Amino acid sequence: MKYRQVSSYFERIRVWGVLKVFGPVSKSRLGFVFKKKSNFTLLEMVLAIAIFAMMMLTIGTGMFSIQQTWSKMSKKNKMINMYQILDRVFDTTFRNCIPFTWADDNFQQRSVFAGNNDECVLAYSHRITSTSGGGIRFLKLSLKNGNLIAAYSQFSILYWNENKIGIQEEVLATGIKTISFLYASREDNEIVWLDDWDEENNQNIPLAIQVTVGWNDGTSEQWLRRTAGAGKFESYGKRVNSNEI
Repeated sequence: MKYRQVSSYFERIRVWGVLKVFGPVSKSRLGFVFKKKSNFTLLEMVLAIAIFAMMMLTIGTGMFSIQQTWSKMSKKNKMINMYQILDRVFDTTFRNCIPFTWADDNFQQRSVFAGNNDECVLAYSHRITSTSGGGIRFLKLSLKNGNLIAAYSQFSILYWNENKIGIQEEVLATGIKTISFLYASREDNEIVWLDDWDEENNQNIPLAIQVTVGWNDGTSEQWLRRTAGAGKFESYGKRVNSNEI
């Protein structure tokens, strides 16, 4: 009984002290008066939002820069890969380009090489990889719908006959706006460049072939390769005109 009286006495003292310090409070808050909650002010909320916005702006700017850099690198890598493919094809075909004739419908021997400003047909020596294939391959380079197309065949690709037997096509490069071929010939011991290798010179092949590729972004690239056995003072086989045969 005394213990209860003492407890009640101290409880009244505790409540009196709380009321003295904090003023009137409800009974439900007496046990939590020392855990009083503090809410955010309007200024604190504005500062928090501003800091968050600055952080998001910094992160967004960084992500955009990374995306732009990645896009440029991907585009550059794609162009480098196409350059490597074209360089390998021109090395393999132009450097090994050889004279080759085939009988036309009138049984006249004609050179299969034909070249104009935007298309080229040639024969080139090829490493024998099987007993069923020979050592000569035929190639036609042309531009179609912005793509550089290479048509390969083990059989003669004749510019006077649209026979497509055994022809396999491959896309070498995309995004091309223009393509231009130039052909080197010797006249009076001087090298001249022609944009059309016509019938008059058709029993020969050019001393060299130059290709200029113009891309859609305005840039361009050139490749220059000598044909097989060709030089300033020498060439592969006897060089004669068609009208001399």
